[in-house]
Parts: sequence; structure tokens; C-alpha cells
Amino acid sequence: MMLTAIQELAAALAEEDRLEERGVLAAGDRTTCHTHQSWARDCAANPAHVQARVNSAWATRALAVLQGAR
Repeated sequence: MMLTAIQELAAALAEEDRLEERGVLAAGDRTTCHTHQSWARDCAANPAHVQARVNSAWATRALAVLQGAR
């Protein structure tokens, strides 16, 4: 049985919620966004919940991209 995209997202959200509650998965390591119930990549730049990682090369590049978009 193949999952639809919505079913796949729902399953991933539920699994990551369980792992985060058990302390196995850090919130910043999720591939899904608990706040928006979507894939993290689809709302990664949303200021409502983004937390830059200090001294992270990714955060530095992301900030540069966001500042250039203004």
C-alpha cells in the first residue's frame, strides 16, 4: 500500500513527535514542523519559530540569504 503525500507527512509528524517526547530527537533535528504541521523545508524561514544555531555555518548562510531577500 502506497501512502499519499498527506499520509506520509502525518506519519512523519507523529513519529518525530514521539521521538522528541522520548528525548531521542532534538527539536532542531526534525524534518517536520510541529508548529505548522508541514515539512520543515516548507516553512524553514518563517520567523514564528526559526531558531538560528549559534556559530553554525548553515545559520550564517541562511541569514545572509534572508537579509539579501529584503
